[in-house]
Amino acid sequence: GGPMNSLWQFNPNTSQWTWVMGDSTGTPYSYGVQGVPSPSNYPKGGVGHCLWSDNNNNLWLFCSQGGFGGAADLWRFVPDYTCVNNAVSGSFFTFNPPSDTTICAGDTTVMMIPDSVSNLIVFPNSGFTVSADSSKIYFHPLTTTNYTVSGTKGDPCPYTGTINFTITILSNGTIIHNPIDTLLCENESVTLAINSNHSVIWSPTDFVTSNTDTTLLTFTPNSTTTYTLITTDNSAICPTLDTIEITLVVYKLPKANFIADPDITTLDAPTVNYINKSTDAIGYHWIFNNIEFSTDLNTSKTFIDTGNYCITLVACNALDCCDTVLNCNSVLDEIAILPNVFSPNGDGNNDIIRLISKNIFMTSFNIFDRWGKNVYTSYDIKKGWNGKFKGVDCELGTYYYIINYQTLSGKSKTLKGDILLLR
Repeated sequence: GGPMNSLWQFNPNTSQWTWVMGDSTGTPYSYGVQGVPSPSNYPKGGVGHCLWSDNNNNLWLFCSQGGFGGAADLWRFVPDYTCVNNAVSGSFFTFNPPSDTTICAGDTTVMMIPDSVSNLIVFPNSGFTVSADSSKIYFHPLTTTNYTVSGTKGDPCPYTGTINFTITILSNGTIIHNPIDTLLCENESVTLAINSNHSVIWSPTDFVTSNTDTTLLTFTPNSTTTYTLITTDNSAICPTLDTIEITLVVYKLPKANFIADPDITTLDAPTVNYINKSTDAIGYHWIFNNIEFSTDLNTSKTFIDTGNYCITLVACNALDCCDTVLNCNSVLDEIAILPNVFSPNGDGNNDIIRLISKNIFMTSFNIFDRWGKNVYTSYDIKKGWNGKFKGVDCELGTYYYIINYQTLSGKSKTLKGDILLLR
């Protein structure tokens, strides 16, 4: 060969190199004496590699890297033909998957492990248990899972078996649902439909009724109640059991009530105040002649004519559960008239002068002569003056009166004037 090339011989019995021929320049290599083996001989690094086998079936590999400080390696591989022969003769084993790879949630499926398997590995490391003697694997994953199981057999030359499989979990699903409406007024009901293939039990049993085949439940609680329902569907691939809680919130029914103040009045004070006395309500509708005129808590209304007037109050709670009440009030005529002449002569006609009244309360009735002397006083609206003072007929002429009274609305009034006494 050319410069930088050399040929060497290696004796595996003595582990010594011998420089045979070629270039012997360069450091830090040690060529020694050509043709003479020595423990100190050190081949020069070159470029490339060489692979060969000897008569003893040993496999040799020589690798070299050139350049300053280059190095060379020599490797020998001695095969163990006992293990190689095992592989060549097909000494392998196989796993069989679990008996059932599609199961229901909560169920278990079993995988049998061949005899003498060691180094058993299951991935992922969840959703299974291994029997005490390592002969079975019990799979019970919560969700569909892809598993890899591997293990080894044989000694001193082990060989491996591996299997991949998927365990599919069938979902039970939800077989009953909450009622559409869980907010109720007192005395209201809500229903829940049950599939005809399902059986159901519920607790508590108070205020719950069902039809004959238990396909419709009717709830009528008198207060807020939480019901627990357990439903079973045995017709499905996986027997399905589902439990739910239903809370039915019951709103107390409002009680509508109000008073009219005053409940009887006259046209001199035609405004009536309506004072709300309702309970368990937050919304109000005041109605007169089928027309809503107010939504206030309290309200009032003024009337322009006499009559009997009825007002409706609709009181509602937050769930719009409502109660209705009807109250009436009256607006009456007011009359207070005193005739201006009378003739107390004993003929039975116009012998007594008295107040003509309607819908008032008289508080006093006084009559005075022209000099201011009080000749008559009464507090009884049914009585009148007969023209006498202390049993003696009074003189003919003009007299003056003052009448005090109150209206039905409580308003105080005074009626004044003069009358003429004749005989």
